[in-house]
Amino acid sequence: MKKILLYCLTILSLLVLLVGCSKKVNDSNKPEMFKSDKLGFSIVFPKTWKDKYRVEENDMGITVYFKPKEKAEGGYGKLFAFINKNSANFYEDSLDTICDQRYFEAKGATYVIGGPTDLNFPEEHPEFNTFLKMKGELKEVLKTLKIIDK
Repeated sequence: MKKILLYCLTILSLLVLLVGCSKKVNDSNKPEMFKSDKLGFSIVFPKTWKDKYRVEENDMGITVYFKPKEKAEGGYGKLFAFINKNSANFYEDSLDTICDQRYFEAKGATYVIGGPTDLNFPEEHPEFNTFLKMKGELKEVLKTLKIIDK
């Protein structure tokens, strides 16, 4: 009788373990948030962008680049930037408007939202269509901008 009870408890434990594991959320499918406490804002990138972009942050703001698997000769792949309007050597005309919102304020600084004024990624590159798809999603990505300077 003890063996049967022990056997049943073992099977029940395994079932609970299996059911519990199957309900775990795969974190790799979640959108990724970039947050800068220093600059005072955050933005969320879609899960489809995972491993396809990189963010460079400095005192002027951030720049987001396409990150191809294969190196792109002669092309940088800039997607967009948030640049402090008062940064030294910054010319606002160097960023093209890419969404309805051109400016935002965070931690007392005014940032310009914009993208490159040219395509800046080689059309013959095998990942060119992925780059274009991501550029087409920029307006939705930029809607996730949140100010966190409070």
